Amino acid sequence: MQTQRDWAHAHQERIDAHFDAKSRYWKDLYDEKTLYGVIHQQRRELALRWLDECSLPSGSRVIDVGCGAGVLAVDLAARGYLVDGIDASQAMIELASQVVADAGVADAVQVRVGDAHHLPFPNSRYDFVISLGVLPFVHTPALALSEMERVVKPTGYVLLSSDNLLRLNHLLDPRHTPVFAPLRQIVKPALIRLGFRPGLPGWRSTSRTLQRLMADAGLSVVKMQTLGFGPFSLFGWQPLPESTSLRLHQRLQRLAFSQVPILRATGAQHIVLARRASTATSTP
Repeated sequence: MQTQRDWAHAHQERIDAHFDAKSRYWKDLYDEKTLYGVIHQQRRELALRWLDECSLPSGSRVIDVGCGAGVLAVDLAARGYLVDGIDASQAMIELASQVVADAGVADAVQVRVGDAHHLPFPNSRYDFVISLGVLPFVHTPALALSEMERVVKPTGYVLLSSDNLLRLNHLLDPRHTPVFAPLRQIVKPALIRLGFRPGLPGWRSTSRTLQRLMADAGLSVVKMQTLGFGPFSLFGWQPLPESTSLRLHQRLQRLAFSQVPILRATGAQHIVLARRASTATSTP
């Protein structure tokens, strides 16, 4: 019988293998004009805007948990911060090291292989913890959140993203809707036996579940926004061309930013700014 430890190890191996093989893609994505690329670019822009609103002094210590190709670490260093970046993928760290060096900020950025579940840093070290696109791929989100809370200063901030279980494009597709999740779990073993390979494991949550996990970790949400609409599909078939999907996303996203009911809660990702629970009453 597979133990929890064995399952966690196997999960991490699959994730690491994926990002080792796709490291270059995750750098190039931030220059693409595709729907997926634009959503990630908007996520980065929103995260940096929220960071700027926190008015951290130059020289503040920031950790990028899941630094990937180092694109965000360069943005952070350009703002005058001292940055530590960790990622579980060796290939990602090698690429990030090159990206940081090419940007001329190697004196302000240190990257290394590391585990989000066990951050190799002391308590209360950082003024700001940022972690974009990481929670969906960790095997134990609650532990990763606890580690982020542990390393942030009592006066610091945590900014993260998490995949939304109630994302609109999945709600509208019977193949992906959470309503049929129990049925998919029943037929999944049979599909695997027939040769269908399961996709990359990913964790999604509702905003309520995410806030509960963060509260259990000692973090209190300051503000939250959903981001990303599409691609829309029917049983996996995508009827809209890329250009139309991109325009539709932009229109729906503007409405979500305006806090239009339903749309404000059904973007593909949650972007969350939080503080330690004891200091969360002070908003940026």
